[in-house]
Amino acid sequence: MTEATPLDIAHAAMMADESDDAARLRFYERMADVELFLLLEDEPDADQVSPVLLEDAYVLVFDRIERLMSGSLRPMWHCRGARLRGCWMANRLAWR
Repeated sequence: MTEATPLDIAHAAMMADESDDAARLRFYERMADVELFLLLEDEPDADQVSPVLLEDAYVLVFDRIERLMSGSLRPMWHCRGARLRGCWMANRLAWR
C-alpha cells in the first residue's frame, strides 16, 4: 500500500462524519491546493486539453501519476494526462 496523501487524509476525515461541514470544506480546500492529474482523450494542443468524459459529465482526476496510470482504464502506453492545480481544474471544468 502506498503512503496516504494529504488528499487521502482529508477524504477519510470527511467520510468518517458526513455531517462535519468543516471536514468537508477541508477536503475541498486540499483538492484545490494540490496538483491533480487529469486523464486526457488526446495529446494536449498548446494550452488546450481534451479530458476523458464519463457519461458526458464527469472527468477522472488523480492526485498521483501512479494512480492515473493504474486507474485510467487504458493500457499504460496509451495513457495521457495533464498535471494541473486543483483550483485551476475546478474553475475550467465549471465552464464546460
